[in-house]
Amino acid sequence: MIRQMDNQQRLDSQNGDNLSERICSVKIKDDGGEEEHSNPAADEDAPSKPSRTRSRSRSKLRAGYEEANDLFDDGKYSQAYKKFAIVFDGRKSSLGPDHVDTLEARNKMALALDADEKYVEAFKMYSEVYLGRKKVLGEDDPDTIQTQHDMAAVRANQQKYDLAVKLFEEVYAKRRAVLGKNHPNTLMTRHELASALDDHGKRKEAGKIYKKVYKSRQEVLGEEAAETLDTGHELASNLEDMDKHDEALQLYEKVWQGRTRTLGEEDPNTLETRHEMAGVLHSMEKYDESLKVYEEVVALRVKVLGEDDCDTLESQHEMGMVLAEYGKPQEALEILEKVYQQRREASGAHNDETLETGHELGCVMKTLGKFKEGLQMLKKIHSGRRQELGDDDPDTLDTAFEIGDMHLLEKRYGEAVKILQDVYKARKRVLGKDDVETLDCGHKLGMALSGQGKSKDATKIFTEVYELRKSTLGEDNKDTLETLAMMGGNKQARKQSS
Repeated sequence: MIRQMDNQQRLDSQNGDNLSERICSVKIKDDGGEEEHSNPAADEDAPSKPSRTRSRSRSKLRAGYEEANDLFDDGKYSQAYKKFAIVFDGRKSSLGPDHVDTLEARNKMALALDADEKYVEAFKMYSEVYLGRKKVLGEDDPDTIQTQHDMAAVRANQQKYDLAVKLFEEVYAKRRAVLGKNHPNTLMTRHELASALDDHGKRKEAGKIYKKVYKSRQEVLGEEAAETLDTGHELASNLEDMDKHDEALQLYEKVWQGRTRTLGEEDPNTLETRHEMAGVLHSMEKYDESLKVYEEVVALRVKVLGEDDCDTLESQHEMGMVLAEYGKPQEALEILEKVYQQRREASGAHNDETLETGHELGCVMKTLGKFKEGLQMLKKIHSGRRQELGDDDPDTLDTAFEIGDMHLLEKRYGEAVKILQDVYKARKRVLGKDDVETLDCGHKLGMALSGQGKSKDATKIFTEVYELRKSTLGEDNKDTLETLAMMGGNKQARKQSS
């Protein structure tokens, strides 16, 4: 999902500095009430009209609008939507469908749907607002452009990245022309453009944009402005994804210190950066340091967010992963069992995070030699992933691979061959024939075939894997050498049998 400003920032941005500067058919009186602009010359001959009913109606709409904003602030998006809808209907009736205030109320309805993750309805409503604002205010009006920006963000949240990138590029070009390249809104759109590219897997392109935005935000907003630190965090994440761990860790450290000073050590954003630092240390195989940081983050997240909060559980899950790789599978098992149960109770058995923890739990059981429990868990996770993600999803294939490997460890070679053959073919199709995980599966398949006594078939697979590992990893890589050794062993076995 695209990384956006929080909902309060988004709501504030919708209020629009431009609405207050526009010449509208209403003006604000000193006492906060609304009063229609009138034509004095025309009013001289006009009969007097009762205004008390209109005044009460406007006051009611204004109160409803403020109540809707309060509900939105409290995260009650469905209720906020209903209140904004009442305001919209009232403004449409009294001001007309194309009035700027009517369109603003409609936009707030879209914003509530967006925040409630009802993206199809939100995009449709944003589109209506965009067309209305384009008609009334013009294509290059800041509010029209803001609506187009929100449409792009919805496309990104729908994982329609090509469409999102195209829209963000259009918005960036307009904002740069209208507001200037270093205006905060221009930089915000460019940040979101980088995020959409990053989520689309276009790491290098995203990284270049993040670096420019980060530098501009430092110059325009300051080193420790919230927006600057947001971009710094995302740039560090981008560097991490490209395996530039030293650079990522250094930048995360800088962002964490900045967020600690400006937000406090217990702020969720500060803790998120600290969590990511632990993840980089894990990737660098600095297990002691990683565990220490995760323990700090877990303690603070439990204190601030609670034991069952999704972020708390994520940090505990990652802690379990570190322990498993650090040669402490029993400790990992205890943590992952607890996280799995909590995630299952909170989000359901087929939730992505629940399935992820269940998969890792099954793998730890396998490491501990608890094959029966591990196989039962992995089969349960495989069934859930097939149902939720499909047979060819990489995560589904990962779980199937682990099931096949467990059969291999228990010397049930026939079952192992059947599963690993299917995974090997699927990974070739989905990931590519020279992908690391594809080759891992091919190597295991060769071992299972060898265990069945099918040395000729095994040697064929090992040869295929060896050549690809040699070209992608190098002939001195330990995995390449392992496959070479298995290939030689099978050739020797074939000679002996003949």
